Amino acid sequence: MKVTIEDVGPVKKRLMVSVPADAVTKKFNKVSDEIRRQVKIDGYRKGKAPLNIIKKIHGDLIRKAVLEELIQDTFPEAIKEADLRLISIPTVDKINELNEGEEFLYSALLELWPDFELPDYKGLKIIRPKITVTEEDIEEQLRELRKQFGSLEPIKEDVPIKEGDIVLVDYKGYCNGEEIDGLEQESYYIEVGSDYLNQSFEKQLIGAKKGEDIEITVSYSNDALNEKIAGKTINYRVKIKDVMKRILPELNDEFAQRFGGQYKSLEDLRSRLRELIEKAKKEAQESVVRKQLFDQLTRAVDFPVPESLIEKKVIQLMDNVVAHLNERGFNSLNEVGITEKRLKEKMREEAKRQVKIEIIFDMIAKKENITVSQEKINDMLKHIQFDGNVRSEDIEAAVSEHIVPKIFTMRVIDFLLKHVDIQDKDIDLSLMKGDMEDEMLGNIISDNSYEPDAEKVGEEVK
Repeated sequence: MKVTIEDVGPVKKRLMVSVPADAVTKKFNKVSDEIRRQVKIDGYRKGKAPLNIIKKIHGDLIRKAVLEELIQDTFPEAIKEADLRLISIPTVDKINELNEGEEFLYSALLELWPDFELPDYKGLKIIRPKITVTEEDIEEQLRELRKQFGSLEPIKEDVPIKEGDIVLVDYKGYCNGEEIDGLEQESYYIEVGSDYLNQSFEKQLIGAKKGEDIEITVSYSNDALNEKIAGKTINYRVKIKDVMKRILPELNDEFAQRFGGQYKSLEDLRSRLRELIEKAKKEAQESVVRKQLFDQLTRAVDFPVPESLIEKKVIQLMDNVVAHLNERGFNSLNEVGITEKRLKEKMREEAKRQVKIEIIFDMIAKKENITVSQEKINDMLKHIQFDGNVRSEDIEAAVSEHIVPKIFTMRVIDFLLKHVDIQDKDIDLSLMKGDMEDEMLGNIISDNSYEPDAEKVGEEVK
């Protein structure tokens, strides 16, 4: 057997295997003999027919079995001889014609772990924002809770819409006079100034009145997720059906008691909110620190990132987006104007960044002997409750694929944070909120503010 390796890319090679003619002939005879012992040919006793007759009658069956056995016999040895760090088990991608008495050639594409020198990962300088919970933080959350439990009341006066009003509208989007499919809503509630729908759209509602039909123009950037509007100027025809104001409940002990018997007074609620905000800010602080750590490590070294790992990570990120949409009541990407292709394109750079840091972490773990022990895995399995119909092997596989990597990553992060130079500084976390999340999901679907939203606070204070 002869093994040669051809460069296809920085982390991809083609393994070419040549099986000599005598080995091919030997395998043909072996397989033909095995089949001869199993079949009965007219004119011959079972197992006694000449090999040439067996080969003539059962040629296709023999050739298929020889092909499979030759690859099974030589492929593992060829990979071992190549002595390369493979990302996954390779598959054969090209097979030449197989003929008895002739050399047999086949090849496989191999994707490799990148080879690079680790950057200095100890002594990195990290800025950690100091945490303070202000009275304004608490008041803001109280305002959000009051809004959650408030009621809507129509504004009877014929007055222009102002910021803070709740407007009920029908709208349709047009580009160059043509209606855009999927860009319409009926009886849609908009809180002017919330920027939930679109900041420009909401601002142009200000000054209009109930019963009016108005036109709103919004220009979208080229990187907008909805490819139907990306890079275009959309004209919305809007019918203002009603204008309402939000009536907030009075902020008193009775309001606090809505969240459960543990809250006897408004002060009890304020105390709990302080705890929740402090917890959220600590999580944001940790996220800011991790982000700096990740950025410094990825900027310090450059290497080709294997395509298969990027693709796998893209799928994971897309699943996260879909799950998030499902939680918000959407059943598909199309319902929010996003195509799968567009989302993949948007996710690709983030996926590549995450895979790159994972590869760096893997190298650091090997160098520092950081592992997740089997004892730890067994302990996790003991505490997992699952349906009796699920096989234990499937549970173990799921833990190994989804839970163990997270624990492994946290162990590497914990190790690195013990060896960084952290400087505490007075930096407003809200000014850094665009950098606080390690995933793109917050930037794509929702506001990634560090502050707990009203619904979550409502759930937690209960």
